[in-house]
Amino acid sequence: MEEYIDKIINWVMVNRTPIKWSVIAFFLSIITLGIPGSLFYAPAYFCYWVLGLESITDKIHAENIWPMLILMSVLASLFIVPAHLFIKAYIPYLIGWKHVLSLIVTIWLTGVLANILLIYYFSRLSMT
Repeated sequence: MEEYIDKIINWVMVNRTPIKWSVIAFFLSIITLGIPGSLFYAPAYFCYWVLGLESITDKIHAENIWPMLILMSVLASLFIVPAHLFIKAYIPYLIGWKHVLSLIVTIWLTGVLANILLIYYFSRLSMT
């Protein structure tokens, strides 16, 4: 058991920077009440608009958008560590600002895709 705890502590120490930024982003997303979630909602809404599926987004009531934005900004803060590990494993030659920019793009794309699914889910939820 002690060996397992030592491995966890070692992993946390190796990945302390992305964990620190994930915690900071989590608290900022809670403090700002989901305003960063609009960075993911607007492109996802645009995707539905381009595909001609406005009927899905029209079903979402205004009171459902705010919880969706809060949820998305919290999820985006939790995406930081997995995205960092993904980039570190599959694109290890990216270091410094290249790593940070690829991390931001990965989190943004993942967030937009997740928000596309959330819009569909919330439109189904508001139908009932």
